[in-house]
Amino acid sequence: MRLPPTCVNAGPPAPLTLTDVSPDSIPTDENIVVTLIGTGFDQTSAVHVEPTMYGTAELVSDTELRVTINKTFADDDAVVYVRNLFPFRRSNELAMAFIPPVPPPVLTSVTPNPAVIATDPGNASLVLAGTGFNQHPHTDPVVYLRDPVNGTETSLGMDPNSMTDTFMEAFFYGSPGTYGIVLKDGWRRYSNEVSLTVTL
Repeated sequence: MRLPPTCVNAGPPAPLTLTDVSPDSIPTDENIVVTLIGTGFDQTSAVHVEPTMYGTAELVSDTELRVTINKTFADDDAVVYVRNLFPFRRSNELAMAFIPPVPPPVLTSVTPNPAVIATDPGNASLVLAGTGFNQHPHTDPVVYLRDPVNGTETSLGMDPNSMTDTFMEAFFYGSPGTYGIVLKDGWRRYSNEVSLTVTL
């Protein structure tokens, strides 16, 4: 006598979790294979490295994924998580750090200093000198004016076409006073601060 086939209830899928990312510190000038350990991975799993990258993962098992982090996308610190499509689920996030291949910028001088403006408020052209100004492959640096009285930080206009790794032109508009000038590079790292005096 033939018995009817046995029905097996597989139950709900394993929870989608992320417990380890290795390595979690990645040089930005290399393509790196990253291994993710967790639970609930399947053929639909995709790896998200926010805010810049979405990648198709290689499924090793339901507890292991591998993905190549392309150096083009590795611009700053990020978080990584996994998404499954069927059913749609999202794992927890883990931190991932990107290590720039060069040191942060250094600001050595701002000229003229003091800068003289004809009116209040007024304009002044500034020349910044230092190192590491133009290192990022995709993102221009930003020059900030720090006002210690108001506690504000305002970006200054600049001419990216005249910029080199050691030279930059920026444009001040404001009132007389003493300010701090800093430069933030494409990896969101700040230089040291140089004091600027503005007079009438």
